[in-house]
Amino acid sequence: MATEIRNALDNIITTVETITTSTAYAGTTSFRHAEGAYTEEDIDTARGNARLFLITLTGASSPIGPLGQLSEPLDSSETVELTIIYPMGRNGWELMRVVAEDHSLIRQQLMIASKWDGANTGVMQRSVAGYTIDIADGEDGSSAAVIIPVQFRYRPTF
Repeated sequence: MATEIRNALDNIITTVETITTSTAYAGTTSFRHAEGAYTEEDIDTARGNARLFLITLTGASSPIGPLGQLSEPLDSSETVELTIIYPMGRNGWELMRVVAEDHSLIRQQLMIASKWDGANTGVMQRSVAGYTIDIADGEDGSSAAVIIPVQFRYRPTF
């Protein structure tokens, strides 16, 4: 029951993993899911982990339905964070350009309705807006974390 949320999260991961960028950064043009990571701190210190990403739950969840009655169709609005790790090199401007390109591509791909498998996820609406960049202080070899909120509305079955 209520497996739609699990399927929606899996669809985000699948969509991001299938993206191939036109610009290589730190030797890669693809994204890899950090399946064993709980937070960005679990992966941001590993050198060579360009475009490694994880999904974190924000706890931003709210039911949406007529008068909030469970007997009515009850939708849920969820927000998760897609965090992507980029190693910081000597050229900060290049990192900023790559982040801007990647965000534009990821946003476009996640906004395609067919990528959400509505029959199995119940997803009706999705929103991928801005992003924040968390630049690690430190010497060469540090990482930047790009955090993209992904919001979606879906109808769970119980």
